[in-house]
Amino acid sequence: MPTEKHKIALLGFPCLCAMATVAFTSVSPAQETPAAGTGAASAEGPEVATPFSEVLRPKNAKGMVVALNAEMKEWRLRRSSQAFAMPDLGFYLAHLVAGEITVEIDGKSTAHYPGDFWVVEKGQRMGISMERPRESAILQTLALNSAH
Repeated sequence: MPTEKHKIALLGFPCLCAMATVAFTSVSPAQETPAAGTGAASAEGPEVATPFSEVLRPKNAKGMVVALNAEMKEWRLRRSSQAFAMPDLGFYLAHLVAGEITVEIDGKSTAHYPGDFWVVEKGQRMGISMERPRESAILQTLALNSAH
């Protein structure tokens, strides 16, 4: 059963995807950068674009405003000899746009295909790998975390 956090994230994801579509079409290669911690010279690190990063202020069930940091990223991944360890994004939704990947979260491996969505809870680590003949994948993440 989805928690309240999951419900908010799942309802908000399509809206943010629609807003980000315009931003993704205007991202130039100069705006894409290697992921933090991979080093600019790394041929194996992903390219990351951040088309959306805002503080949202929705109301909770009691009518109080809750500040949430919402950040959407697009990760262009390439197959490498070692699994890519996603940085800590807090609570986030992942959406595989293109490619086929295997993710490991809390010791459990799961294959994902284009169109798949899944949740990564705060504190969980996700590793991503690809098997031949797969060479690349595109992953979108939407992190939603308290703005305190």
